Amino acid sequence: MINENLVSEEEERFIQDLEVLINKEIYRFGSDYYFSTYPEGIVNECVVRDNQIVKLRIMSKISTLPDSIANLKSLEELRLTGVGLRSLPNTINELKNLKILHLGYNKLGSLPKSIIYLQSLEVLGIQKNNILSLPEGIGELSSLKKLSLFNNNLSLLPQSISNLIALEELSLGYNNLSEFPVSICSLVHLVILEINNNQIKMIPSCIRNLSLLRKFDLHSNNLEALQGSIGDLKNLTYLDITDNQIITLPKSLFKLRRIILTDKFRLIRKFWKGTQKVL
Repeated sequence: MINENLVSEEEERFIQDLEVLINKEIYRFGSDYYFSTYPEGIVNECVVRDNQIVKLRIMSKISTLPDSIANLKSLEELRLTGVGLRSLPNTINELKNLKILHLGYNKLGSLPKSIIYLQSLEVLGIQKNNILSLPEGIGELSSLKKLSLFNNNLSLLPQSISNLIALEELSLGYNNLSEFPVSICSLVHLVILEINNNQIKMIPSCIRNLSLLRKFDLHSNNLEALQGSIGDLKNLTYLDITDNQIITLPKSLFKLRRIILTDKFRLIRKFWKGTQKVL
């Protein structure tokens, strides 16, 4: 049986150690990069450049971060994967140089509204948490290129998601979406879109706007048909419609120069310039 008081004491001690790290009292200077396992493997990786912490990976179980995390003004990458995180401090918005933020496999129920001020953020991973909704202003993350949201409890996306015009990869699999979010159709730089394992019944015709899309994963939804506009996705090379209720395919699909299609019968089909070959 786990002693909850002991766990709490361990976490409190870790936070104290972390604050010491943030205040630059435990790592050495003298080289551009410094790899640390102090204290005793808790801070697994700490990279220092020009006497400033630029990368921090935490492996210890921790339910939140201290407000003092805001003092890491030069931090570019923060990894907190699978540490039991339940919340983030509002002061995270002070990390103006943060480009990569990994928060996957935790116990987060929401994100602080202040996260929308991380204007340098390019990668945000919050997969496999308990997120019910995203901050309404999520579209303010204008530099974001990769957003991983799979395996949460999302039933809707905020309209502002359409402002993420730099986004190239979006993962929404294993959520509670009953409708395809039309706001996604504005993400014209998307290359990968994964929206599998939801309850989506129809793909809107505006999907044709995603002209750069190469991978489109729709498996395990409630689709009964595909819109003919999907044939306008000239760069599409992979389409997964496994485990849906689709019986026929739109003729426009045959316009695509090359596509690998996985259907509910687990067949792989290649379409070459309008000629169908079953492999």
